[in-house]
Amino acid sequence: MAPGGNFEALLLSIPSAPDDVQKLVGQVRETLRYHTPLIMSARKRQIRGLSLLHAGPDDAVLPEPSTFEEMYFMLEFFLRQRNRPVVPRSLDWQEFSLLSPFDMVDVAGTEIRLTPIEFDLAAEFFRHMNRPLDREHLEMIGWQSGVAAGSRTLDANVSKLRRKLGLYVDQPHGLSLHAVWGMGYQLSQLGKREAPGTWTFPADFRVASAAPSQLST
Repeated sequence: MAPGGNFEALLLSIPSAPDDVQKLVGQVRETLRYHTPLIMSARKRQIRGLSLLHAGPDDAVLPEPSTFEEMYFMLEFFLRQRNRPVVPRSLDWQEFSLLSPFDMVDVAGTEIRLTPIEFDLAAEFFRHMNRPLDREHLEMIGWQSGVAAGSRTLDANVSKLRRKLGLYVDQPHGLSLHAVWGMGYQLSQLGKREAPGTWTFPADFRVASAAPSQLST
């Protein structure tokens, strides 16, 4: 990051140790000064101290989000309050394009409709490609989506997601969603593929009738 870099905002995940907070914020200020607003994502017990000691006039201190989707809603809220640009977003990986907030995945031109919990799980698996995710973490995503937590609920939704998106070892895209013994599940890349694209922000939260190609950046 170049000194004085120009960003709409910078999201900081605040560590729990006070000394680490001081070091992190100090490093950011040294690099960006006060030109870039900071969104400090913190645990509830940290919010008051951060607001008093570290937050500048253009900064925000907000509760730590529980899910990936919640994080982007938080960012959108911050940008809209300051009349900063907000554009459509999607997460792309080869033939897959996850379109939010439509709970839809475009797979090589075919639209696949998912339930909210299936979409949240898909986003989590794709952003943690080749990394195992434990059951407790995945069940919390289900709870945030309004579904009661439980092993059968998680297994059923992962199974449906695997079937809908064809995340099997014998498919040409080279992605496999599989169980990790004693832990949870993992989405694995079996062939040599490029890294996923970058998430951008949505223009609004409504389910639109536009075609997927009109929603991607």
